[in-house]
Amino acid sequence: APQRTSGPVEIEIGDSPSEGRKHVGVERLLRCAEEGREREMLSPTAAGFVPAAARQLQQAVEFEYDRMPRGQRVIVHGLSGRADLNDFAAEVQHWDPMQGRYEILVLLTGDTVRVKPENLTAVDEPSYDDEEEPSWREGLSDDAACEYLVDAYRMRVDDDANYGQHLHGLYCEESDSSAMAIVEDFLLFAKLARARGVIGCDGWDWHRFCAAAGALLKTPFMQDDAANQYGAEQLLVAPPGGRSLRSTAELIYGTSPLATEADPFYELVQEQITTALYADVGDEQAGYSVVSLDNDPSLFEDVGGLEVWQDLLAAVS
Repeated sequence: APQRTSGPVEIEIGDSPSEGRKHVGVERLLRCAEEGREREMLSPTAAGFVPAAARQLQQAVEFEYDRMPRGQRVIVHGLSGRADLNDFAAEVQHWDPMQGRYEILVLLTGDTVRVKPENLTAVDEPSYDDEEEPSWREGLSDDAACEYLVDAYRMRVDDDANYGQHLHGLYCEESDSSAMAIVEDFLLFAKLARARGVIGCDGWDWHRFCAAAGALLKTPFMQDDAANQYGAEQLLVAPPGGRSLRSTAELIYGTSPLATEADPFYELVQEQITTALYADVGDEQAGYSVVSLDNDPSLFEDVGGLEVWQDLLAAVS
């Protein structure tokens, strides 16, 4: 973090000295940067500062213009004190200029920690604005939005089986498409939708969403069903002037059903879910894995909480 001083700092507002000078404290300078105000250039010869300290502060201000926005998805790495969080996906909450760290929310564990920039790698995912409603929701009631998103998932499951030879969800090869396999697959869809901003962080009714899913996930949803219920444009990837089940699902999964490789963020979240749901029992020779939603309740903190998903499992069962 930059060195602090009790004396004032002379700074220039704007790009030229003619635009005026002010004396402000270090904390105020950094607050200005944090609030995204105009570039403020330190004078290295300002009273109370050695040149090295002034350069550190100027670097801190410059960093404000390249910092990651709230909602940016990142991968954590290189932590020593919290090595258990390395390789986990997280979400930027805000930048603390006084500590020189990002506050992040770890998506799997629900931990909120402060991390240096060098310990984070941005994932090429869109950030979101809490005040902006996702475009796919425009004109839909809460009930219709929940059903629409469930149908986007169901149509993708059918597309993956028909075009990508990837069987999951209802079409999973595990023991007659067990309820747990279906819920686990739908949980991946929900966490990706939340992480990628398709489901906003505020105002989404997870109870309503999972109740809609409980009534639909055991029934296949094919192209004819989509065309009859939503119109033929649902068969397109990017319909002109409208939403599409397929385009919504592609935004969530990061790939089309025809993709030859899975999206890296998809694979990371999938691995985190598997790690959380499956617990090893016994030794290496006679051991086995037990799958349960109760193994790690923190897995559900960003998608409505454990109870919501327990209710979904009961409904699908």
